[in-house]
Amino acid sequence: MVAFCIFFSLYARPWKAKDPKSRRFVGIGAFNLVRKDVYRVVGTHQAIAMRPDDDMKLGKLIKRGGYRQEFLFGTGMMHVEWYASVRELIDGLMKNAFAGVEYSVSVIIGASAAQLALNVWPILALVLTQGETRALNVAAMLVMLALCGDAARFLGAPRWYAVGFPIATLLFVYIMWRSMLTALLSGGVNWHGTRYPLAELKANKV
Repeated sequence: MVAFCIFFSLYARPWKAKDPKSRRFVGIGAFNLVRKDVYRVVGTHQAIAMRPDDDMKLGKLIKRGGYRQEFLFGTGMMHVEWYASVRELIDGLMKNAFAGVEYSVSVIIGASAAQLALNVWPILALVLTQGETRALNVAAMLVMLALCGDAARFLGAPRWYAVGFPIATLLFVYIMWRSMLTALLSGGVNWHGTRYPLAELKANKV
């Protein structure tokens, strides 16, 4: 959960959703609180049919409609179990990881390269480099662990979860690539026993 929150924040920048001058928007599948009149005006879920990332796209419709948004943490106020296991996490994100980047192969490649370079390479560099290069990577690793530890504290999780962040990075890169390759090679997305053709999913651009 800590790793996902970090990845999500870097990609979506949800803190900017409340800024009317920003094009950023936000939506969380676990809990979206929307006024009924706004929900109807923006087209309800009918406007985001065939969108595996309907939570985010609902946020986009609201922001695009000129309505206000806010992103709040409910830590200590409510609890929603996201996934009960890593297996469920992989299966759950498989359906929307590719959709979340608008089915862009280039974005998947770029995001994967950036995550591996920033979150995994500094660990490997401790063994594979020497001198000043190693020192710089040690500094980068310490900064990464400090940021992850602080994020864990903010979310109410143990700080030591930061140690697993490089492994979580590899897991998310795997999910992104598997989501993309499965959709491209099979021509669709399978979810709860139903197959959704990729062409129809791409047709609804929000």
